[in-house]
Amino acid sequence: ALPHTVYDVLWGETSLAEARQTAESCGYDVLGANRELAGAEVELVSLENRERRLKDAIESVDADYDFVLIDCPPSLNGLTRMAWTASDRVAIVTEPSLFSVAATQRAFRAIDELRRGVSPRLRPVGVVVNRVRPQSIEHQYRID
Repeated sequence: ALPHTVYDVLWGETSLAEARQTAESCGYDVLGANRELAGAEVELVSLENRERRLKDAIESVDADYDFVLIDCPPSLNGLTRMAWTASDRVAIVTEPSLFSVAATQRAFRAIDELRRGVSPRLRPVGVVVNRVRPQSIEHQYRID
């Protein structure tokens, strides 16, 4: 079990500087998540300035890092929007299927909406396609 997680940081129970841990095998600092974060979507609705919570936490340690990588769930929920608000760039990870391509288009619209609103520096960097079957005609069509 992790002593502190991103959930604790979002709720203000600990600072990001205190919560981060160095992964000894690679020398990177990490901030983990657990099941509490999955249920936080409903809880976060009541928080003041919820869109900026993660952004403010990252800005508090910004001088310590060249870059920060935020892994998000494959959905456009409040947690993902919070992570994108804290970001400068977003890479969309998707599969080459009909529904995934449609979801990718929605993600680009959501990024544009956030850019025009609360996060003017936010930009998409592109799409990473995984689970590709090279012999699949549909996959090739979706990738194209």
